[in-house]
Amino acid sequence: SLPSVTSKSTASSLLVPVASHPQIRSTMYDASSYNVSSDPYTAAFDLASLTFPLYIRPWREGDPFYPLTRKTRYRKKVSDLLIDAKVPRHKKEAVHVLVSGETIVWVIGHQLDDRFKVTSDTTKVCEFIFVPKDVSL
Repeated sequence: SLPSVTSKSTASSLLVPVASHPQIRSTMYDASSYNVSSDPYTAAFDLASLTFPLYIRPWREGDPFYPLTRKTRYRKKVSDLLIDAKVPRHKKEAVHVLVSGETIVWVIGHQLDDRFKVTSDTTKVCEFIFVPKDVSL
């Protein structure tokens, strides 16, 4: 099982611990037996790269991350990602991020951070599945 998480709040937003979030399911796998999903609401990370506890929070103006890419790693703002993806203004407020420490790991439903990706050196994979509120398991 994953390390335990606790709740904490900041002046700007409430951080929800992944372990108690009703829309997140997490599972750990051996990398040798893991198959990457193409579902935008499923994300897999190198367990060794994550710092626990993990939290989910709304994205904030100026939030940086490094989009998963096969090319050179580069820094991008979440706001620019949402503009590029043509996310309507009224839907942007519903976008949340998964954070490890203060670092964005996943813009949920949109993009993973390149620094946490599964590589050929990965031994343990941590998979997260986000279930949107309008979908039931």
